[in-house]
Amino acid sequence: EAVCPTSKLLAQSLIHTEAERGIWGCNCGGIGAVNYRVHWQILRARLLFRGERRPFPYTFCRTIVCFMACVGGEITAQRLTLALLELVMIKFLEEVPHLLASYAHPSNTSCYATWTCFLENFLSEGGVIEAFPPSDSVTCLTVDLLVEPGGEVCMLSCGDQLRGPSGLEVLGCTLPQTSICPDVLLSICTRVGQACQQRSIMGHISLDLVTFLDPSNLEQQVWAIDLDLGYSNQLAMTQLMLMMTRGTLDCRTSKFEVPPPVRDVKSSVRNARVKTKAETSVTGRFAVMCTRLFHTNLSLVYYSTFFLMCKAQGIGYDVKARQGTVFALHDSRDRRSLGMLTISEDLQGALLTFARNLSIIHQEISAPNMQGTNNFKDLIKDIEEVLGMTIQNQTTSQEEKEITAAKSEQLSSHKLHRSAPN
Repeated sequence: EAVCPTSKLLAQSLIHTEAERGIWGCNCGGIGAVNYRVHWQILRARLLFRGERRPFPYTFCRTIVCFMACVGGEITAQRLTLALLELVMIKFLEEVPHLLASYAHPSNTSCYATWTCFLENFLSEGGVIEAFPPSDSVTCLTVDLLVEPGGEVCMLSCGDQLRGPSGLEVLGCTLPQTSICPDVLLSICTRVGQACQQRSIMGHISLDLVTFLDPSNLEQQVWAIDLDLGYSNQLAMTQLMLMMTRGTLDCRTSKFEVPPPVRDVKSSVRNARVKTKAETSVTGRFAVMCTRLFHTNLSLVYYSTFFLMCKAQGIGYDVKARQGTVFALHDSRDRRSLGMLTISEDLQGALLTFARNLSIIHQEISAPNMQGTNNFKDLIKDIEEVLGMTIQNQTTSQEEKEITAAKSEQLSSHKLHRSAPN
């Protein structure tokens, strides 16, 4: 009886109808201006309950009403928000810690052996919780941006990530990206860059995205899950790639193009025209890069011996063709890690070259009783999966082209048959 008339009507709506319909269906004078905000808080709270899209149980609605009745006065969006957040937090603290303790396992046990050990460090040092899409097939990509003080946002690099067996550790990338429509990617990066500029965040930033098919409607979804400030390793390898090929990377169209080699021709008017035409034409390229190749046996091999071994096995870079393999050396004393970049005319060729190089290097520096600790095998496995998907997509595309061509030919034959005189 202590609740005002508007609150009574809202309480009846909450109890006798679904929570959402009760909130936005109420047109009483006192809360008409905050209906939309209240409805949004109801929807957000509902999504926090195990992610299940269902109405609140009546007991939950009654709890909200009782809470507001005890406080007294008019129900406003701010007060209802506080009530919802408090109830959601109570539910969260009741269920989530038990679920994490039962099912959570560290993906990298060399850093954290158990979930308890990870939780202690997380609570003491802090950390970042990233969203993971509700899909079995997820593609991750990284875009390097330059946010200038004048407000301009430049895309400097974009590549699809190569990940380890856990799916959470980034080992390398393929460039340029082929997972998202370039126009969609440009729109997302522009908005993120503008948001950073408004918050006085300038300079080089790296944006991590995930794309997947929504299981409910099979439409492609794109999420932004991480933002790192600073000059990234991917961008450094991209600059090395552009220097070696003298090419250009247009992230707005997701194209990596290099000028073809200029052939030696005689100094005649005709050959000069051919030379000029050759210099102006461009050729597409794809690259696979990794900055964190690790193998403990590499420390046993000097760089001079390593490069002689690569030369003997046909691992090298063709300056004229602007394709092949380039290495980035990290430390001349501790030689356990290095970077590698492979460039080819197509993505499949770049992936095959990268996997072949890893296999050859591992065989040359390892023995049956001394395999060493490395991430070569994980990368090879991930590349094989990407190659399988690439071949499958090419086969599907070829079949669709053949079906389309057959239908077009059949339609043309039918038209000719109808137009022929009797």
